[in-house]
Amino acid sequence: MSTTEQGVLNKGELPRSLAYLLLLLIFLLPQTIYADTNPTSVDLENRNEPRGFHLALMYSPESTLQSEIAEQLSRTLTRNQSNIRISTITDSINSSSGEIEPDLIVAIGLNNIQSADELFKKTDKLLIASDPGDFIENVNPDIQSTVLYMTQPYCRQIQFLKLIDNQWQTFSYFSNQNAPVDDLELKRCAIKYDIRPYKVNVTDTDQLTHDIKNALKNSDLILAIPDKDIFNSRTVKNILLTSYRYRKPVIAFSKNFVNAGALASIHSNTDQIAKSAGTLIEQYITNDHKFIKSVNYPQLFEMEINRQVFRALNLDIPDIDEIRRVIENSDLESTI
Repeated sequence: MSTTEQGVLNKGELPRSLAYLLLLLIFLLPQTIYADTNPTSVDLENRNEPRGFHLALMYSPESTLQSEIAEQLSRTLTRNQSNIRISTITDSINSSSGEIEPDLIVAIGLNNIQSADELFKKTDKLLIASDPGDFIENVNPDIQSTVLYMTQPYCRQIQFLKLIDNQWQTFSYFSNQNAPVDDLELKRCAIKYDIRPYKVNVTDTDQLTHDIKNALKNSDLILAIPDKDIFNSRTVKNILLTSYRYRKPVIAFSKNFVNAGALASIHSNTDQIAKSAGTLIEQYITNDHKFIKSVNYPQLFEMEINRQVFRALNLDIPDIDEIRRVIENSDLESTI
């Protein structure tokens, strides 16, 4: 009869014991409400090291725009910051702020911004919103918070249109009564670049024809400021066709708008937005967990022109590379 020494398992019992311990560990581990993410790899051996800087990223997976920004931002941060841990909180997870205590929340899109304010009242935040008309940050003196808009700042848009044609003296823009444009900065920049703004208050977005004609009769062009109720797939055709009849262009805020028939646009793509967000986060970390500015825009940008529209309106096609150099040089001078 075979026997074993005290405290030593029989060879046949060893696999069963290990399996039992593994199952026990699985059931005893606490469930988390977030997922640690690393776009390249997850190093499990480092989980016992000091926690470093913990960032929670809130976005909606069903939004392609938000997903792309989130993924590119994660790649940028994990490549540039060795001591950072990124968690994702999506609206498909029943989040509870009591189970996660990040150093910084990054919320992308209005719904996630609102959720971040509700769930993480005392946590510092980087809020990524589409444009100033979509969201205006209310400063909370108790926390460090900043907003990054996806659109280009008014001054750069106005500078862009003046570089396209310096003869333009007036531009019009629409302001929706349900979400009025905060146009103090716009008017200040118009003075800087010697062009007069003409504001058209939109009271009924379902009846835009009169407002479009009003804008075109009183200006040299339309500067399209993002507003989903005014500029959408249902209204854009009417806006562009009316502008052609008046022989006046539309300066847009996206590549797709230019493809549809707008004259030109200056905008940022998802990679450029993510890089700007990454820069803000890195500044926050190195600046003793403080943001430098409360409102930010993407530093990097793209420009698109529709050559067919330039020809149709008998406008000279500009040197886009030269326009880029002028804008970048003026940005550099403003930071010196």
